[in-house]
Amino acid sequence: MFFLINIFFIVFFHIFMKVFFRFNFKKIIFYFLFFYFILILVTYSNLIKIKYSDLNILYFVINFLIFLSYVLTIGLKKINSPTFYILETLEKKNIVDKNELLKDLENKKIFEERFVELQNENMIILKNNEISLTKNGRSFALFMKCISFFFGVRSKG
Repeated sequence: MFFLINIFFIVFFHIFMKVFFRFNFKKIIFYFLFFYFILILVTYSNLIKIKYSDLNILYFVINFLIFLSYVLTIGLKKINSPTFYILETLEKKNIVDKNELLKDLENKKIFEERFVELQNENMIILKNNEISLTKNGRSFALFMKCISFFFGVRSKG
């Protein structure tokens, strides 16, 4: 029964975010933690009369890991990576000159789009043609570094 409640929670949270809110990491994290805390309180105060099991703790952990996966991949839905555009160009034309490919990437303005998005999320400050992290940006970078270290994830490119 508690397994189904956790699945409902995940589906409910996803629908709630899609219907009521625009993409924003702070809002997503805040509302998840808010609803997650309510789920924990309801479960352990026994308001819904669920029989306690050691598996309940495992379901909470899995629920949280699914949330991490959701947060870490949500940005991928908005902007395609340079690799996507390179492969798309190579799919259209089998052979492409390197300079032509770089010019095509520059015309797509993927980096400018990403900078604007990061500024809107208050992650970076762009001033006098210099980029620096905000307090939120540093916190997020530290969080990502800890998650990457914990799960042994390495990134190149």
